[in-house]
Amino acid sequence: MKRVGIVGASTDVHTAYLAAGISRIGAEPVVVHTDLVPRHHRLTIDDHEVRYEGVSLSELRVLFLRRIQQTLPIFDPDSMSLSGLPTWPERYVAERERQSLLASAFQVLERERLVVNSTSAINLHFLKMDQLRILAQRGVRVPRSLATSDPDEVVSFVEREGEVIYKPLAGGALVRSLRPVDLTPSKLATLRHAPSLFQERIPGDEHRAYVLDGEPLAAFEIPCEGVVDAREALDRARPAELSERSWDECVRASRALGMIFGAIDLRHSADGAPVVLEVNPTPAISFYDDPETGAVISRLAAYLVAHA
Repeated sequence: MKRVGIVGASTDVHTAYLAAGISRIGAEPVVVHTDLVPRHHRLTIDDHEVRYEGVSLSELRVLFLRRIQQTLPIFDPDSMSLSGLPTWPERYVAERERQSLLASAFQVLERERLVVNSTSAINLHFLKMDQLRILAQRGVRVPRSLATSDPDEVVSFVEREGEVIYKPLAGGALVRSLRPVDLTPSKLATLRHAPSLFQERIPGDEHRAYVLDGEPLAAFEIPCEGVVDAREALDRARPAELSERSWDECVRASRALGMIFGAIDLRHSADGAPVVLEVNPTPAISFYDDPETGAVISRLAAYLVAHA
């Protein structure tokens, strides 16, 4: 029987959906729950193999990385203790060691087998400015953006762009509109503790397009009337058709970032040109497509089994 490795979390429903999809087509999912390492589950790397709970992951031919933290956050206890903010350096040191074990294991594994997606591609999800720069260099249109801890830079950016949104540099919170009250000295002073990403606002509805190995997979439209972040309107998501031009841009974006599987979030400018907001290497599926019979989960599972 073919076996497919899935690296996820015990609490992540999308990990379970993919495992079930692989089982439905007669293959065995080997699921690694990273959230249980090391407190409850064992992970070992030696000179010969990587083992999880006594099972050799090195014998697998394909792995899907669904939930794994890579590169960020980088823990620096000395710096944290001087920041003036509440910290728990001992816990962070332990977490740093845990992340080092996990990152090392899957970087070792990806050198000799197919990994969807690579750890370097996943890193770009937490390095949004790097992702945007790569896309722009490959000719993909992206929003004009500013990442900064400098209040003066924010004020200048707003003067140039007009309508501006902001969001975390590494994700984890909703996109918000930048309002006049946010430009007061007291508000801007918070940048000293947490730099942010500022972007020109691209109005209109949002699309999510899934791409698999350079091929269009499925697209969905999220009407965004009354919300800034499309995630606030996922109950309105519906299947959609994208133009050839938009699909070409999505495929080009995923290839530029080295992603075998990914979800491209995009909007369209006033002249109809696609603008790529972000490419997600570990995207949610069930908010948009049926997690059991939909095209996204079915074709992804079939692709992984075919390469096992």
